[in-house]
Amino acid sequence: MGNYDKNDDLFETLLVGLMEDHIAWRQINYPQNTPAPQKEKSLNIEFAQAVDHMKRHISQLISELKVSSSTNLPGYFGHMGSDLLLPGLIAQLLTTLYNPNNVTGNVKPITVDMELQAGRQIARMLGYNTDPAIHPCAWGHITSTGNSANYDSLWNARAISCYPLALKAAAKKLHIDLKISPYSNKKIAESSSWQCQNFSVDEVLDLHEFCYQQLLASSNLQTVKNFFKQVEQHRIEHMGMASFYAEHWDAKQPLVLVPSTCASSWKKYLKLLGFGSSQLLTLDVNNKMRIDINSLERILTNAEQKKIPILSVVGILGTTEFGSIDPLADIVLLRDRFRAKGLNFYFHIDASWGGYLSSLFRNPDNSLCSYDEMKKQFKNFPAKHTYDAFATINKADSVTVDPHKMGYLPIGTGAFISRNRAITNLCNDNAITNLNHVKNIEQDNRQLKEYLLEGTKPGAVAVACCLTQRILPLNNQHFGKILSESIHATEYFHERIKKTIKKLKGFVNIVLPMKPDSNIICLAINPVNNHCLTRMNRFSQRVYKQLTNDPEQANPHSAFFCSVTSLLHSNLGNEDAQSLLKKLNIRDSSFVINIEDPKVQSSSIDVLQHTLLNPWLLTEIDGNNFIDGYCEYLEDCIITVVNKESSHTLIAVGAR
Repeated sequence: MGNYDKNDDLFETLLVGLMEDHIAWRQINYPQNTPAPQKEKSLNIEFAQAVDHMKRHISQLISELKVSSSTNLPGYFGHMGSDLLLPGLIAQLLTTLYNPNNVTGNVKPITVDMELQAGRQIARMLGYNTDPAIHPCAWGHITSTGNSANYDSLWNARAISCYPLALKAAAKKLHIDLKISPYSNKKIAESSSWQCQNFSVDEVLDLHEFCYQQLLASSNLQTVKNFFKQVEQHRIEHMGMASFYAEHWDAKQPLVLVPSTCASSWKKYLKLLGFGSSQLLTLDVNNKMRIDINSLERILTNAEQKKIPILSVVGILGTTEFGSIDPLADIVLLRDRFRAKGLNFYFHIDASWGGYLSSLFRNPDNSLCSYDEMKKQFKNFPAKHTYDAFATINKADSVTVDPHKMGYLPIGTGAFISRNRAITNLCNDNAITNLNHVKNIEQDNRQLKEYLLEGTKPGAVAVACCLTQRILPLNNQHFGKILSESIHATEYFHERIKKTIKKLKGFVNIVLPMKPDSNIICLAINPVNNHCLTRMNRFSQRVYKQLTNDPEQANPHSAFFCSVTSLLHSNLGNEDAQSLLKKLNIRDSSFVINIEDPKVQSSSIDVLQHTLLNPWLLTEIDGNNFIDGYCEYLEDCIITVVNKESSHTLIAVGAR
């Protein structure tokens, strides 16, 4: 809608015009829908009463919704919210009238094609090849959320890791000699379980196709079908965990490695897959909230020595709490090094938050912008490690991206992108009857229900995503220009807050726990002369209450909004924790992992979180922009809480 709703007339005009067009379409294309005969007066009265009843409830809903924080306003610095792009908002509202279900291309071919096109648009932005003539070719689809996309990654990783074992079992049972590749005489039936669990994604998919070609060359089509039917019966997806690992008794259950800053949903994914949350290992992070690469190397070394397979390693491109970016380039180097030792793993990037920042790094011809050119556009962004991370995305096996975050689309729009679209062959429920998969891969990809976890899929969100990215291509001259405003705002905030820190020096200590990797800035605030972390956290929560909606107040709406999050002791080493506590003037003994006295001890540090996503934050009004206004408002809130606490202290002293 724009700053101060400047586009409200445009929005209304477009929406009304599209509604009128939709009604006309229904009348023209379905002339059999003639007006119903006049009903009895009593029925008309009942209908009128039902309409009034509906209107009352809608009016009540409108009132209730207005209590919510206005995430679309420039004064909102809170978690993961901003104004929405008009093309996507209009496209989703319009398409909802047609109510398409993207379960299969046969039902709604137009919206399914737009969903797959949206996946290709995002894949190109991430640096993947989307030309079917070049192998491997990426593909993607729209999900309900990033959580669903992350689960897709583990679903695919399990299929890749366990499929060679199923091939081996079928080849042994049918006494069929199949080579593992055209360049080796080694038979799949002779491969050890360890070797079978450590093929790369491309190797497994090539092996699947190579087995098909070998069988077709030496026997008839029925033999081929019988073999792959036997393969399906030996797959983990058919047998279940217990029977599969009982058959392959020397194959150990794999581990999944995620940073400790990951979402708690990853434990649920492992439970759903049947591996159990005990197979999930969390990687240490450093004081910048990035994966400690040495921690990852130690775990991989131990796994290689003990022959414990790694199902997947997950790196984060912009944590949702701090915006931090993991050392993705270093993870790729480690993967290549351990692959040479015989230990391979599926590499997934959770770019739910930072994925769309890739548009800043892409020229209109989709080439990668050089580091020197990137540095000319901003003051500090990107750090070298950040640039290397974005340049490395296309080395990952899959990526999660959330269009409903930095894609400025309505909530409920995630995306899963896979580097090699042939992986859909392993996840296809009709793999046995659809052996001619290579020739028909485009057609197969349109039958989404056959290889995706989700069945019913709303076409409206896919259309919103695709149309927005058609209008604003995902490169630095179009979509990237919007996000460049977010980065400029972050850099301005980083400098402007120093003025607030200086101004309030006699009242509070304000510390930035880490420099921003992307567009999220956190502030830790401690009253002067306070050395207790629990009191600091209470103070921070009171300041936060001034910066959010409080329905209990006479005027529940704040002029500005932020969010609150926590720095966990378990995510900080002792040295990093002590360094931060020293800056805040907090006793070391009050920040612990295991709390013994909750009155004076805490396992976390509460910090104010600022997401600088709105593109209008630097718009000047009367010489001040929204960041200046927020900082001044924050200063007033802090002083208000300081004064309240001081008066309470005096009252308490007087009472004693």
